[in-house]
Amino acid sequence: DPGWTTDSDPGWTTDNDPGWTIDSGPGWTIDSDQEWTIDSDPGWTIDIGFGWTIDSDLGWTIDSDLGWTIDSDEGWTIDSGPRWTIDSDPGWTIDSDPGWTIDSDPGWTIDSDPGWTIDSDPGWTIDSDPGWTIDSDPGWTIDSDPGWTIDSDPGWTID
Repeated sequence: DPGWTTDSDPGWTTDNDPGWTIDSGPGWTIDSDQEWTIDSDPGWTIDIGFGWTIDSDLGWTIDSDLGWTIDSDEGWTIDSGPRWTIDSDPGWTIDSDPGWTIDSDPGWTIDSDPGWTIDSDPGWTIDSDPGWTIDSDPGWTIDSDPGWTIDSDPGWTID
Protein backbone atom coordinates (compact mmCIF):
# COMPACT_ATOMS: atom_id res chain seq x y z
CA ASP A 1 0.00 0.00 0.00
CA PRO A 2 1.15 3.59 -0.66
CA GLY A 3 0.31 4.41 2.92
CA TRP A 4 -1.26 2.54 5.82
CA THR A 5 -4.59 2.12 7.53
CA THR A 6 -5.54 0.88 10.97
CA ASP A 7 -9.24 0.43 11.64
CA SER A 8 -10.70 -0.36 15.05
CA ASP A 9 -14.45 -1.05 14.96
CA PRO A 10 -15.15 0.00 18.57
CA GLY A 11 -13.68 3.44 18.12
CA TRP A 12 -11.03 4.77 15.77
CA THR A 13 -9.42 4.70 12.33
CA THR A 14 -5.94 5.76 11.28
CA ASP A 15 -5.34 6.22 7.56
CA ASN A 16 -1.97 7.19 6.10
CA ASP A 17 -1.63 7.85 2.36
CA PRO A 18 0.03 11.13 1.28
CA GLY A 19 -0.46 12.38 4.84
CA TRP A 20 -2.45 10.80 7.64
CA THR A 21 -5.89 10.76 9.21
CA ILE A 22 -7.04 9.60 12.62
CA ASP A 23 -10.83 9.39 12.96
CA SER A 24 -12.53 8.56 16.23
CA GLY A 25 -16.21 7.78 15.79
CA PRO A 26 -17.52 9.19 19.07
CA GLY A 27 -15.61 12.43 18.90
CA TRP A 28 -12.61 13.61 16.92
CA THR A 29 -10.67 13.54 13.66
CA ILE A 30 -7.04 14.41 12.97
CA ASP A 31 -6.29 14.83 9.27
CA SER A 32 -2.79 15.46 7.95
CA ASP A 33 -2.30 15.89 4.22
CA GLN A 34 -0.11 18.86 3.30
CA GLU A 35 -0.80 20.44 6.64
CA TRP A 36 -3.06 19.11 9.40
CA THR A 37 -6.52 19.39 10.89
CA ILE A 38 -7.93 18.25 14.21
CA ASP A 39 -11.73 18.33 14.40
CA SER A 40 -13.64 17.47 17.55
CA ASP A 41 -17.44 17.30 17.26
CA PRO A 42 -18.17 18.05 20.94
CA GLY A 43 -15.83 20.97 21.13
CA TRP A 44 -12.90 22.11 19.04
CA THR A 45 -11.18 22.26 15.65
CA ILE A 46 -7.53 22.95 14.85
CA ASP A 47 -6.86 23.57 11.16
CA ILE A 48 -3.40 24.40 9.88
CA GLY A 49 -3.34 25.43 6.24
CA PHE A 50 -1.62 28.51 4.83
CA GLY A 51 -2.51 30.13 8.14
CA TRP A 52 -3.99 28.31 11.12
CA THR A 53 -7.27 28.01 12.95
CA ILE A 54 -8.17 26.68 16.37
CA ASP A 55 -11.93 26.73 16.95
CA SER A 56 -13.62 25.69 20.16
CA ASP A 57 -17.42 25.56 20.01
CA LEU A 58 -17.60 25.80 23.78
CA GLY A 59 -15.54 28.96 23.94
CA TRP A 60 -12.76 30.22 21.70
CA THR A 61 -11.38 30.57 18.18
CA ILE A 62 -7.87 31.34 16.98
CA ASP A 63 -7.67 32.03 13.24
CA SER A 64 -4.47 32.98 11.44
CA ASP A 65 -4.38 33.64 7.70
CA LEU A 66 -2.95 37.01 6.64
CA GLY A 67 -3.21 38.26 10.18
CA TRP A 68 -4.69 36.51 13.21
CA THR A 69 -7.83 36.44 15.29
CA ILE A 70 -8.48 35.05 18.75
CA ASP A 71 -12.20 35.07 19.60
CA SER A 72 -13.59 33.92 22.92
CA ASP A 73 -17.39 33.58 23.05
CA GLU A 74 -17.20 34.00 26.81
CA GLY A 75 -15.62 37.41 26.52
CA TRP A 76 -12.83 38.61 24.25
CA THR A 77 -11.52 38.92 20.69
CA ILE A 78 -8.02 39.69 19.43
CA ASP A 79 -7.93 40.40 15.69
CA SER A 80 -4.76 41.15 13.75
CA GLY A 81 -5.27 41.94 10.07
CA PRO A 82 -3.65 45.12 8.79
CA ARG A 83 -3.21 46.14 12.42
CA TRP A 84 -4.71 44.65 15.57
CA THR A 85 -7.82 44.79 17.74
CA ILE A 86 -8.50 43.41 21.20
CA ASP A 87 -12.17 43.48 22.21
CA SER A 88 -13.51 42.29 25.53
CA ASP A 89 -17.33 42.17 25.69
CA PRO A 90 -17.57 42.59 29.46
CA GLY A 91 -15.18 45.50 29.54
CA TRP A 92 -12.55 46.79 27.14
CA THR A 93 -11.42 47.27 23.54
CA ILE A 94 -7.98 48.00 22.09
CA ASP A 95 -8.01 48.89 18.38
CA SER A 96 -4.88 49.78 16.45
CA ASP A 97 -5.29 50.91 12.83
CA PRO A 98 -4.05 54.40 11.89
CA GLY A 99 -3.56 55.18 15.57
CA TRP A 100 -4.91 53.29 18.57
CA THR A 101 -7.92 53.14 20.83
CA ILE A 102 -8.37 51.55 24.25
CA ASP A 103 -11.99 51.60 25.40
CA SER A 104 -13.21 50.31 28.74
CA ASP A 105 -17.02 50.23 29.04
CA PRO A 106 -17.11 50.45 32.84
CA GLY A 107 -14.77 53.40 32.94
CA TRP A 108 -12.20 54.73 30.50
CA THR A 109 -11.23 55.34 26.88
CA ILE A 110 -7.84 56.08 25.31
CA ASP A 111 -7.98 57.10 21.65
CA SER A 112 -4.89 58.01 19.66
CA ASP A 113 -5.13 59.06 16.01
CA PRO A 114 -3.66 62.53 15.21
CA GLY A 115 -3.33 63.29 18.92
CA TRP A 116 -4.70 61.39 21.89
CA THR A 117 -7.67 61.29 24.25
CA ILE A 118 -8.09 59.58 27.61
CA ASP A 119 -11.67 59.66 28.90
CA SER A 120 -12.74 58.21 32.23
CA ASP A 121 -16.52 58.19 32.75
CA PRO A 122 -16.39 58.33 36.55
CA GLY A 123 -14.00 61.24 36.60
CA TRP A 124 -11.51 62.65 34.13
CA THR A 125 -10.66 63.40 30.50
CA ILE A 126 -7.30 64.13 28.88
CA ASP A 127 -7.54 65.29 25.27
CA SER A 128 -4.51 66.14 23.16
CA ASP A 129 -5.07 67.24 19.56
CA PRO A 130 -4.02 70.85 18.76
CA GLY A 131 -2.96 71.40 22.37
CA TRP A 132 -4.10 69.50 25.43
CA THR A 133 -6.93 69.40 27.95
CA ILE A 134 -7.26 67.62 31.28
CA ASP A 135 -10.75 67.77 32.80
CA SER A 136 -11.66 66.21 36.12
CA ASP A 137 -15.38 66.25 36.99
CA PRO A 138 -14.92 66.17 40.77
CA GLY A 139 -12.44 69.02 40.81
CA TRP A 140 -10.09 70.49 38.25
CA THR A 141 -9.49 71.39 34.61
CA ILE A 142 -6.27 72.11 32.74
CA ASP A 143 -6.72 73.45 29.21
CA SER A 144 -3.76 74.34 27.00
CA ASP A 145 -4.44 75.57 23.48
CA PRO A 146 -3.38 79.17 22.61
CA GLY A 147 -2.30 79.62 26.23
CA TRP A 148 -3.29 77.57 29.25
CA THR A 149 -5.89 77.38 32.00
CA ILE A 150 -5.95 75.50 35.29
CA ASP A 151 -9.32 75.63 37.04
CA SER A 152 -10.16 74.00 40.35
CA ASP A 153 -13.88 74.04 41.19
CA PRO A 154 -13.43 74.00 44.97
CA GLY A 155 -11.32 77.13 44.96
CA TRP A 156 -8.82 78.43 42.45
CA THR A 157 -8.17 79.29 38.81
CA ILE A 158 -4.94 79.97 36.91
CA ASP A 159 -5.54 81.50 33.47
